[in-house]
Amino acid sequence: MEKKRDRELLDYKIIEKAQLGDADALRSVLDFFSSYINKLSTKMLYDENGIKYSAIDSELKSRLEAKLISKILAFKLNN
Repeated sequence: MEKKRDRELLDYKIIEKAQLGDADALRSVLDFFSSYINKLSTKMLYDENGIKYSAIDSELKSRLEAKLISKILAFKLNN
Protein backbone atom coordinates (compact mmCIF):
# COMPACT_ATOMS: atom_id res chain seq x y z
CA MET A 1 0.00 0.00 0.00
CA GLU A 2 1.30 3.45 -0.91
CA LYS A 3 1.55 6.23 1.62
CA LYS A 4 -0.04 9.54 0.78
CA ARG A 5 2.14 12.59 1.08
CA ASP A 6 0.96 14.74 3.94
CA ARG A 7 2.63 17.84 2.58
CA GLU A 8 4.13 19.35 -0.52
CA LEU A 9 7.73 18.92 -1.56
CA LEU A 10 10.31 21.51 -0.60
CA ASP A 11 10.42 24.33 -3.16
CA TYR A 12 13.49 24.32 -5.42
CA LYS A 13 14.06 28.06 -4.84
CA ILE A 14 14.39 27.43 -1.10
CA ILE A 15 16.91 24.67 -1.78
CA GLU A 16 18.91 27.03 -4.02
CA LYS A 17 18.94 29.77 -1.38
CA ALA A 18 19.86 27.29 1.36
CA GLN A 19 22.75 25.99 -0.72
CA LEU A 20 24.01 29.58 -0.99
CA GLY A 21 23.87 29.98 2.79
CA ASP A 22 20.64 31.95 3.28
CA ALA A 23 19.75 31.53 6.99
CA ASP A 24 15.98 31.72 6.46
CA ALA A 25 16.13 29.10 3.71
CA LEU A 26 18.27 26.81 5.89
CA ARG A 27 15.70 27.18 8.68
CA SER A 28 12.95 26.26 6.18
CA VAL A 29 14.82 23.10 5.21
CA LEU A 30 15.37 22.17 8.87
CA ASP A 31 11.67 22.80 9.56
CA PHE A 32 10.72 20.63 6.59
CA PHE A 33 12.80 17.72 7.89
CA SER A 34 12.13 18.29 11.61
CA SER A 35 9.70 15.39 12.07
CA TYR A 36 12.09 12.99 10.32
CA ILE A 37 15.04 14.22 12.41
CA ASN A 38 12.95 13.86 15.57
CA LYS A 39 12.10 10.29 14.57
CA LEU A 40 15.77 9.47 14.00
CA SER A 41 16.71 11.11 17.32
CA THR A 42 14.15 9.22 19.41
CA LYS A 43 15.51 6.64 21.82
CA MET A 44 13.75 4.16 24.07
CA LEU A 45 14.71 4.65 27.71
CA TYR A 46 13.75 3.18 31.06
CA ASP A 47 12.99 5.12 34.22
CA GLU A 48 14.04 4.10 37.74
CA ASN A 49 10.96 1.83 38.00
CA GLY A 50 11.76 0.01 34.77
CA ILE A 51 9.00 1.69 32.80
CA LYS A 52 9.87 2.12 29.14
CA TYR A 53 9.42 5.52 27.48
CA SER A 54 10.69 7.33 24.40
CA ALA A 55 12.60 10.59 24.41
CA ILE A 56 14.42 12.73 21.88
CA ASP A 57 18.18 12.74 22.31
CA SER A 58 18.90 16.47 21.92
CA GLU A 59 22.61 15.94 21.25
CA LEU A 60 21.89 13.47 18.46
CA LYS A 61 19.24 15.80 17.04
CA SER A 62 21.73 18.70 16.98
CA ARG A 63 24.32 16.53 15.28
CA LEU A 64 21.84 15.44 12.61
CA GLU A 65 20.78 19.04 11.97
CA ALA A 66 24.42 20.15 11.70
CA LYS A 67 25.17 17.31 9.29
CA LEU A 68 22.19 18.24 7.13
CA ILE A 69 23.29 21.89 7.02
CA SER A 70 26.88 20.96 6.14
CA LYS A 71 25.71 18.69 3.31
CA ILE A 72 23.40 21.39 1.94
CA LEU A 73 26.18 23.98 1.95
CA ALA A 74 28.65 21.57 0.31
CA PHE A 75 26.19 20.46 -2.40
CA LYS A 76 26.67 21.91 -5.87
CA LEU A 77 23.51 22.52 -7.87
CA ASN A 78 23.58 22.07 -11.65
CA ASN A 79 22.11 25.23 -13.12
